[in-house]
Amino acid sequence: MKSITNVAANKYLCIRQFLPYILGSIMFMEYFDGAALNIIFPELAAAFHVEPAFMKISLTTYLIAEVIFIPIAGHLSHKIDLKILLISGIFLMLIGAIGSAISINITLLIISRTIQGISAAFITPTCRLFVLKSFDKEIRLTVINKVMGIALIGLVAGPFISAFLVTIYNWEVIFFVFAAFSVFSLVFAYFFIPSSKNITMDRFDIPGYVILSFAFLAFFLFFNITMSNQNITYLHGLFLIISALLFLAYYAWSKKNNNAIIPKILIQDKQFLLGITSNFIFRILFGGLIFTCSYAMQIELGYSLIKTATSLSLYGIGMIAGKPFVSFVTKRYGYKQSLIFNSIVLSILSIFVLFEILYSHLYALYITLFVYGLSSTLHYSAMNIISLNEISSSLHSKANVVLNIIRLLGTTSGISFAALMFEINTASYHVILCIIFSIYSFIGIFGSRLFKKISMG
Repeated sequence: MKSITNVAANKYLCIRQFLPYILGSIMFMEYFDGAALNIIFPELAAAFHVEPAFMKISLTTYLIAEVIFIPIAGHLSHKIDLKILLISGIFLMLIGAIGSAISINITLLIISRTIQGISAAFITPTCRLFVLKSFDKEIRLTVINKVMGIALIGLVAGPFISAFLVTIYNWEVIFFVFAAFSVFSLVFAYFFIPSSKNITMDRFDIPGYVILSFAFLAFFLFFNITMSNQNITYLHGLFLIISALLFLAYYAWSKKNNNAIIPKILIQDKQFLLGITSNFIFRILFGGLIFTCSYAMQIELGYSLIKTATSLSLYGIGMIAGKPFVSFVTKRYGYKQSLIFNSIVLSILSIFVLFEILYSHLYALYITLFVYGLSSTLHYSAMNIISLNEISSSLHSKANVVLNIIRLLGTTSGISFAALMFEINTASYHVILCIIFSIYSFIGIFGSRLFKKISMG
């Protein structure tokens, strides 16, 4: 009996040792998906006979579906085995990828992308929850860096693989490749991911979920309603008002309900509130900047897929290259000083990117985007740690849900804002770029002031 117990313990330790690499390989899919779609939206627009800026709906539909289903995934993480939850998400990702590949019109593509977004709601938070449950907080940053370092390879591989496949074959092949990755991940998860059960009797907050879902949907329509018909612009402001009112209604509801999706205790935690606020505004920057660069390079400057893929891949390479230095920088200078200084760096780099696009300094843009990736990876990791590290283990799941919702809302806002700006016909391309990048630069300056309130060293 003792030898059997020792074998089981050794097997668990072995799996735990390789768990970050397994989770990173699974999360690779989501980053690969986003990077691949960022580069081929002009080809998708041509295939479905719509404006290029409109194709950003294939990106934001994915994200808004993920936002809406994350609370359900968070609740299920307390009801069923995390392994089952993860496998279910990967299977849905496979179905969505095949559906996207065989789409014959824009409606079917959006439906398939919605299925992929739902699957991502199960995959990404579950992978992060595995880290929170399996490792002590002293080593979480190191583990998260390993997971994200592998996942971020998707940012590098995605643009080049998609550019190559579109050039040689067509856009449908990209989704079939993505389906193949999904099959590989499905097998990997089934055989190598350990079971992780945390069964509780908490009831799902259905009224709160309904309010939040409609708030997210109204927020999504706020950015997208004017894409199809410029004569109904008044709906644009109407949906913003509806979204704000619904978020306020949810805030009032959560204060009265102890079982809220976003519990009162999290909202009142100043460190957590600071973490999710910074996450939101910088996700606007990171999501919008990549879309803006891809759009400007392909649509306005007429650069080839390979040149555009190189620029986006260098951003991803910078993020991967920066991962090993995150722990060193934060330990030496502390989270507060690191984030304050890095916010200013991101603000300056945004201005560099603007001038390099305006004056077509391609090789300078390559270097700047690489450095941007280095700075971005510090922000990603550090903001997640200041958000989650001081939260009690009983709130990990709900805090993880909130963090993922904020991440996706910020990214959706960044992409949608940039696309909306490019549809303004009354301003020149140069003026629009200046407005967009001035806002990105302002986000960096605002963030540097925001991080002064961090209580962590």
